[in-house]
Amino acid sequence: MRLRPILIFVIASVSLAFLMLPSILYRIPAQALRFDPLYSVTNPKGDVRILPENTFLQAFRNPAYAPGLYHIAAYLSYSQIPQKSGDYLYLVFPYIAGTAMSVYWNDQFLGSQGDMTSGNSNIWNSAKIFTMPASYLRGTNTLAIDIQGPYEAGLPRVPYLLLPGPQASLFVGFLEFFSEKIILIIMGALAVLGIVLILTSKGSALRPNAMLFLGLASFCTMLFLTDFLTLKTLFVPLIEFKRAVAMLRHLAAIFFLVGFTALSGNGKAWFNKFFIALQGFSILLLVFPRTMIDLKTMYSCTFLTIIPLPIYLLIILLLRRNLARSHALLIGGVAIASIMAIRDTLLSFISMGSIYLSHYGFSIMIMAAAGFIVQEILNQNRRLLEEQARAARFREESIRDPLTGLYNRNILDEIQGTLTSAFSLLVIDINDLKSINDTHGHAAGDAVLKDAAAIMKSMLRDDDIIVRTGGDEFLIILPSSTHARIGMLTNELRARIAASSIGGSGDTGSFFYSVSIGSASYRSASAATPENFSKLLDSADQEMYAEKENYRMSKQNART
Repeated sequence: MRLRPILIFVIASVSLAFLMLPSILYRIPAQALRFDPLYSVTNPKGDVRILPENTFLQAFRNPAYAPGLYHIAAYLSYSQIPQKSGDYLYLVFPYIAGTAMSVYWNDQFLGSQGDMTSGNSNIWNSAKIFTMPASYLRGTNTLAIDIQGPYEAGLPRVPYLLLPGPQASLFVGFLEFFSEKIILIIMGALAVLGIVLILTSKGSALRPNAMLFLGLASFCTMLFLTDFLTLKTLFVPLIEFKRAVAMLRHLAAIFFLVGFTALSGNGKAWFNKFFIALQGFSILLLVFPRTMIDLKTMYSCTFLTIIPLPIYLLIILLLRRNLARSHALLIGGVAIASIMAIRDTLLSFISMGSIYLSHYGFSIMIMAAAGFIVQEILNQNRRLLEEQARAARFREESIRDPLTGLYNRNILDEIQGTLTSAFSLLVIDINDLKSINDTHGHAAGDAVLKDAAAIMKSMLRDDDIIVRTGGDEFLIILPSSTHARIGMLTNELRARIAASSIGGSGDTGSFFYSVSIGSASYRSASAATPENFSKLLDSADQEMYAEKENYRMSKQNART
């Protein structure tokens, strides 16, 4: 179908943008000053190691790692003309391994983030930017960093110094937005989605279970993403915070699988049971670690159990026989999550200190599923509106006379239930309509009926009702009308119809026509019953027939 190449292009474009995000965010700009490629690290025991750029120390696969305060020293040489005294430089740390940091430039304190006393904070995910006066820059410079490293410490990405200028300010704003603010935006979107899906699931006829579980998955993912925020102070111990966010990650995966299965209506029962059991087992494993190093190791290992989820969901979606255009959003979100999951899995074995993107992919997948539900609801509402419009059109056709556009007899039962304690009826009959049809043709007879209807509509109020009850007979219902109005209306109607000329066909020429009218009024204190209405209609009929008989007698006398 035509949608497929468009979908592939969109998925490829979004995936490529996210996959390139780390290289864009963490590259060193052309106007930046680089530090020497080697830096020294002093661990809590006093041991010193020289490390190349883009490397750091971590406890994972390293039994000798010592948790605590690490001291890092890096060096920068600069031989250009000194900057203006009013300028400020940006010291950028694209990525930090550790939970708190203090920064010194040539023994000048620039600032700190997090809990430097015990490391009970969470600052690792986003770029850290410090400003300093240009006068601090010398020919030879020393950067000193103290980092709290409960389970890792160092500089996975090379820090650099941005020289003043509009490009530097723009780049810093870009870096701050995409390394931190975008997480807040995603969390806000997931929170809103979670609230909407959960609150509307009970009253929805469209996949309520899917909405409920996807809403729970949205909330769990939103809370899990707090691990990617800069939290300078934690109100619980770091190990309990990490344990909680890791468990939320697995709960979100369980809820999403259950919601997705209810949403798509397909899936393999064996995989669902196996995956849910695996996530439950992962949650159980996360209960046992008593040290931050053991928990971090378990955190990284159990992450791999979630990777198959988006890949499995993508496969079952693509294997659907009844794949519809509305599935495009869902397929796109799952495909992007799958690509990022595969990327993170490979990098976890290849590259130390990789920038993971699976949390972005999982968030996109949840929002795509919620978007699919919204799309389905909108489609359902559109179909409902179309059905209502079709039903209204059929009803209108059933109660309308196609020739005159007036109501027909089918409306009478409905009208009777709306009448109050005061109303009047006029029964109007076209005199000699059969004779008009015989003399001037049926087209002329139709013209008479349409002309009479147009005259009646022009004389009545909006709440008055005209009904064509038979071939040549009309009924006018006048709510809350006085005797005086009935008399004036009857006389004016007779006069205007008698003065209306109808163009004939062929040799017959134009002609005039007349009507006979009978009236009756209801003035009881209570609303009219069907029996009252029927009696009133009979009374008006009798008056109309009496007038019609007078018309016939006068016409017969005129001939003699």
